[in-house]
Amino acid sequence: MKKKKDEVTPKVLNFLQREGLTGVVKGQRIVVAVSGGPDSVCLLHLLHGLEESLEIRLHVAHLNHMLRGEEADEDARYVAELAEGLGLAATVESRDVEAYRWEHRMSVELAAREVRYEFLTQVAEATGARVIALGH
Repeated sequence: MKKKKDEVTPKVLNFLQREGLTGVVKGQRIVVAVSGGPDSVCLLHLLHGLEESLEIRLHVAHLNHMLRGEEADEDARYVAELAEGLGLAATVESRDVEAYRWEHRMSVELAAREVRYEFLTQVAEATGARVIALGH
C-alpha cells in the first residue's frame, strides 16, 4: 500500500530530528543530486516536502556522464522537467567521463565518481550551498 506524501513527510522530519540532522540543514540551501532513478527522485520529493518546515532552499543538480547515449539524454531531460515542475532551479550538465577515465588511467566507476563529485562541488559553490544531498 502506498503512503501519501502527507503521511511520509512528518515521519522523515521526525527521523531527522531524532538523529540530530535538522540543525545541519535548517535554513540552508541544499544541492540535491538527482540522477533520475528512484532513489534520488524519492529524496528530492522528500526534501521538497520539508522545504517549508526546515526553511531550506533546494537546487537540483544532474550530471550526464555521457556513457549511455540517448538513455542518459532522456534522464537529463526528465530531471530538468521534474525540477521545473516542482518550481526548483536546476543545473543539468554533461561531462565526458570516458575521456577523464583514459586521461587519469582509472576505472570508469572511479572516473564517474570523481567527475560527479567535482560537478556537485562546483554547483554547491556556485549556488552558495553548504550541503549536498545524495540518494545513495
